[in-house]
Amino acid sequence: MKQPNPWTAEELDILIKEYPRMKAGELMKLLPGRTLQAIYSKARSLALSAYDNTETDRTIRRLLAARCSLSDIARHLGCYCSAVRYRAIKLGLIN
Repeated sequence: MKQPNPWTAEELDILIKEYPRMKAGELMKLLPGRTLQAIYSKARSLALSAYDNTETDRTIRRLLAARCSLSDIARHLGCYCSAVRYRAIKLGLIN
């Protein structure tokens, strides 16, 4: 079985910067030699999200600082409590 090519630092920089902003199919143009499956797999291993979480993260930080519960934050964001918990853990705000 063929061993996969290791990702270069440049490829990882492109993936981390562009994955939240571009469709994976478009990323293939910036990452020649990487298949769609390879892009998805590497993004998943790096816990990258297919959309920009900046505003969501800002809201979670603000509302947790105001001592809102995770379920209240989820209602505010219109998502599941488990999604808020996951992001708060990723941000190091809760254990």
